[in-house]
Amino acid sequence: MVQQAKANGARRQASCAVLEVSLRTVERWEKARDQGDQRRGPATGCVHALSAQEKQAIVKVSSSPEYRDLSPWQIVARLADTGKYLGSESSFYRVLKQNDLLTHRHNSKPRVHRRPKDLTAKTPNQVWSWDITYLSSPIRGAYYYQSLQKYLPFCSNWCSVYLCQGKQQRRHRLVLERKSVMRNAAWQWKP
Repeated sequence: MVQQAKANGARRQASCAVLEVSLRTVERWEKARDQGDQRRGPATGCVHALSAQEKQAIVKVSSSPEYRDLSPWQIVARLADTGKYLGSESSFYRVLKQNDLLTHRHNSKPRVHRRPKDLTAKTPNQVWSWDITYLSSPIRGAYYYQSLQKYLPFCSNWCSVYLCQGKQQRRHRLVLERKSVMRNAAWQWKP
């Protein structure tokens, strides 16, 4: 790949950086082309790795009717309550992921994420919004609540009314709405 990138005009150092291999390693590979990649990985396996039987036991328990709707951390906790230990929580996650069993494990349908619909104002007074901002005060840990009522006419975004209070209460929001409607004469407009 480095040779191909070099033929297309890229520098070797940049090509190696993209491949996350040092330039010295590539030079060593090019020097002994007939030997190829001599990386072998570890000589021995991990001594405390799960055996094939232990992995199969995890899959069998996780697929059983009693545990099939539970997440791996819940399965490990319930097995611990009964005095059984098949593996750690991370081992359960790893084995279930290897066997494609880590997808939605509950009886109900998985949650569907949908983007909220955009609000578009085509005439004045169609879109209104409000926001609460926390303003710092001289007292550490205490804040003022600034409520902003925004009036969004067509092709505009400006704040029509704002209110700064020490508490966040429903009546403050109602006062703010009333002021905003009266200031912008929203009651005159009919959509």
